[in-house]
Amino acid sequence: MKKSLYLLEFGPHIEQVLEQISVQEKLETIIQSYAQASGLEIDSCDILFDYVAITFYLHTSSDVDVVIVDLKKYANDELLKQISEFKKFVINESLWEPGYNIEIL
Repeated sequence: MKKSLYLLEFGPHIEQVLEQISVQEKLETIIQSYAQASGLEIDSCDILFDYVAITFYLHTSSDVDVVIVDLKKYANDELLKQISEFKKFVINESLWEPGYNIEIL
């Protein structure tokens, strides 16, 4: 099957969510875990204090929007499990802004 390379960017509602290196490392582990379970092939994962940028390969037959929504939900749920005090950063049931930027590279 053919794969496409995508660049995904999304950010938190509140920047303090990603300020700590330890949180960035946890989030990268969470994203890698999701990728293994879902068939994403991560090319790079950059987690900065104000946004996340991931390049990944995905089969062209997959619905990239569904994968992104699932990834963001999984990352949200896992971060909240691991760092319960982040509940104070939740807006509209999520740590993340509702939108995202996706490009085919």
